[in-house]
Amino acid sequence: MTSMQSDCTQSDGSSTCDLSPHYSMADEVATLKRELEALKLQLEQERKKNIPVQRDSSLDVKQELKPGRGSSLGDGSNKSKRRSDKKEAPSSFKESRIYVQHAAVGSRRGKWWLRERQVLSRATADEDGVETLKVRETWVWSGRTVILDKIVRLDEKQEAEPTEEVDQAKPELTSPVKRAEGAAQPTTTAKTSEGASSTAGQEVVDSNTMAELSMPSVPAKADDEPMRRPGDLPTGYESGIIKECALLSVPVIDSVHLGVALRWNTKSIQEFVQVANTEPISDQLPVWISQPRGQITAQSLKSDIIAYLRDVSGGLNSANHLGPNTLQQHWNITKRLAHIEDEGFIQACMARLDVDASLAEVYVVYESPGFGCQPARFEPPPAPKRQVFL
Repeated sequence: MTSMQSDCTQSDGSSTCDLSPHYSMADEVATLKRELEALKLQLEQERKKNIPVQRDSSLDVKQELKPGRGSSLGDGSNKSKRRSDKKEAPSSFKESRIYVQHAAVGSRRGKWWLRERQVLSRATADEDGVETLKVRETWVWSGRTVILDKIVRLDEKQEAEPTEEVDQAKPELTSPVKRAEGAAQPTTTAKTSEGASSTAGQEVVDSNTMAELSMPSVPAKADDEPMRRPGDLPTGYESGIIKECALLSVPVIDSVHLGVALRWNTKSIQEFVQVANTEPISDQLPVWISQPRGQITAQSLKSDIIAYLRDVSGGLNSANHLGPNTLQQHWNITKRLAHIEDEGFIQACMARLDVDASLAEVYVVYESPGFGCQPARFEPPPAPKRQVFL
């Protein structure tokens, strides 16, 4: 109240009270707010203006760094900086590479067996002057083949004879103890290249496989699965894997064994023997029939036919079966059946039998690899000849 009274002035007989200080404080606060908002807008406008300026400056710097026809010393320094940047970039890449132990041919890493190593070509020397070789290794496990390309780094002591260390002959696998000793020999360090490829059945090696290959060989425990050479019988675990991968793999048939089985027609053979012994026939008796006319029996006729076919077969034989035979032997047996059918004496005897008469039905017995049997279904000869074997 005292302040307000002090601010009061009397003029012309009237008293007034000046309250301007209170109103000026509110005006100053509003003015400060307006100035702050103006500063914010100004700062944002300057920031927006600076962004394109920075882009333009970066473009100008790039254009200055581009080499022109008339390059100066400044351009050369820029080139050297760029080259140094390029040299520094692969160092981080080299650090990310996986290093594995250089195993000897014939040794094992986990479940994988190193079957072969081949030297591709000599690579360029590193920055430190260490020579490298490009090597291709073939690893095998459970019917799977993996081809791994490596860049082998040679030590200084082995630079004189690098090829003899890497491209060595494959040792003979005599016993597991010798293989373990060969795997425990000191080896050089190798760097894996970027392209680890696989073929026909061939897989890509991932980081887990590389870690498994890098582990040193440890003697198998009693509960561990024993390692097996190629060609050994698979274990129960491997058999399960083979069954699961059967639909994904191409079936391979190692060999085809063909047999020939004859199903004799007893009625037709009896009638044929009777005609051959009694009927007058001008044609000569075939050389493969052992008995003369008048003494031919059903058993002798069947035995003579089997003996004539057995000369070109390659396996065991019985009264009605020849086999197993190779594909060429099977063709020869089929050709002998055609020779029997073309004999004049046989055709003269068949002409006196019923139209649908035949001596035997021929069946093809095969094993590739499963066992099976199916009729041959020979085509009949041209008329007037009769079909002897169906």
